[in-house]
Amino acid sequence: NKMIIPVKLSLTSDRRFKVFVATRNRATNKAPWSQRFASVPKKDDLYRDPRPLTFAKNKLALNKKTEDFLVSGMSQPFSPWRHVNSLRAVEYVNLSAYNKQFDLSDDVKVKKGSSVFIRRCQYCHSVKYVGARYGWDFVDPLPIYKKRLKKDLHYHVKYPKAFALKQGLMMPNQLGFSKEEASNLWHWLKAAAKKEPQPYK
Repeated sequence: NKMIIPVKLSLTSDRRFKVFVATRNRATNKAPWSQRFASVPKKDDLYRDPRPLTFAKNKLALNKKTEDFLVSGMSQPFSPWRHVNSLRAVEYVNLSAYNKQFDLSDDVKVKKGSSVFIRRCQYCHSVKYVGARYGWDFVDPLPIYKKRLKKDLHYHVKYPKAFALKQGLMMPNQLGFSKEEASNLWHWLKAAAKKEPQPYK
């Protein structure tokens, strides 16, 4: 679904964990191998979304739960893995060089906003088509900072939408999203609309 999720390369060499690509799945030991994965319903206390994820081809699998697959630095951890579907490609990048693409200003609020984007938004969203393609681009064709004020941005990210299912909105509410994060992200969105992302080097 055009999401992008960073994975630490060191995790693949850690003997405690085994990261692999699952290409088939079977419900029981006696069942025949299938080329399709079963639907995965997302029903729990944090994400009340009854729509299932269907894995058509393959998916990244891990033999144990690990905090490395959760987004740190939040009062409530957010895992983008709940929302991604089939694995399409693996690309190796230098993380600091990748994140530097979104470093747009020396202003303190803009820098903090860049950190919010990297921790919370980059898995689904892009800026001028740099990043993922699942959600809206934050600048093109409409700069989001013009559409949503700081307070509106806070409510939009934190609280669930009453008619989200009918409207086809897929973004999960992030309960730990603070007003300070919203303010910093808004300042970064404004800077992103006025400056090109730095090239990846």
